[in-house]
Amino acid sequence: MYIEKNIDQFLILSDDSILSAVKKISKNTKKIVFSISEEGMLEGSITDGDFRRWLITHEHPDLNSKVSEVHNSQVCPANVLSRNSEIEALFSNTIDCIPILDDFGRIKEIAIKASGAFSIGEHKIGKDFPTFVI
Repeated sequence: MYIEKNIDQFLILSDDSILSAVKKISKNTKKIVFSISEEGMLEGSITDGDFRRWLITHEHPDLNSKVSEVHNSQVCPANVLSRNSEIEALFSNTIDCIPILDDFGRIKEIAIKASGAFSIGEHKIGKDFPTFVI
């Protein structure tokens, strides 16, 4: 597991369009975005699969619909005070990203399941990351 502190690529406002969410999903490597309120509080998540399922269940899908109409509100978050072992226990075959929330429900970091990857300070070490020389 590694902790991603650059979380802008994973966040979208719940009032933004589904099209905006899909663009963000396509740009980040984990194919997920977390929808947040104007105040920054976690409201849900949308994965590539969630979008595809929504698309096939609507005869005339409107990509300008709000993210809140599609997001999955059953998100499994952790708290900023959680230990790494507690966060790692939340990962599963279907959960690769865990939002880490402050006491107000705002996302501060995202824990990402990574096989063979680890962190040294702010640097991520593993096959999917740039070379790091010590």
